Amino acid sequence: MLRINPDGSIPADNPFHNAVWSFGHRNVQGLAFDSQGRLWEQEFGNSVMDETNLIVKGGNYGWPSCEGTSGTCGTAGFIAPKRTYPVAQGSCSGITIIRDALYVACERGMRLYRAVISGSSLTNVQQFFNGTFGRLRTVEPARTAGCGWPPPTAATRTQPRTTATTGSSTSPSALSAGWVALECNVTLLSF
Repeated sequence: MLRINPDGSIPADNPFHNAVWSFGHRNVQGLAFDSQGRLWEQEFGNSVMDETNLIVKGGNYGWPSCEGTSGTCGTAGFIAPKRTYPVAQGSCSGITIIRDALYVACERGMRLYRAVISGSSLTNVQQFFNGTFGRLRTVEPARTAGCGWPPPTAATRTQPRTTATTGSSTSPSALSAGWVALECNVTLLSF
């Protein structure tokens, strides 16, 4: 993981006095900051496990010696993932954080995970849309009426939404093509 200033220079507090902020990552897919300003990262594993990591300055996340919790993950200095997903249920990619809930979109796993950030742990993990919309590439905060963007108008107050909590839904085509809103919190892109 690299950290640079907008002008391309290296921040003085980088741990190795170069652009490297953390290392031992295989294939970073998604990044999101929580309410405490901490960086969470989603990455593809090779063939065993995908990972959700809480990124720390100078952290070594173990790749290629460690994948998820397999390999030599107990090696001193390696930082364990906060959550792993078997590749068949994962190939997780885009993430977003809303009100300290982490949402993870999965391509091969064709599902959305939601986990509550509690301290430095992920708890109360739930799955939504398992196979419903096919491969999910990314997840973003919803920009629908009633969710704070854009400001509601007479025309947008009646837009249909899909809600996972009640099980009721409308046709995804009622929203922007390919996008589905969940609980007025997140929007998914499937392909």
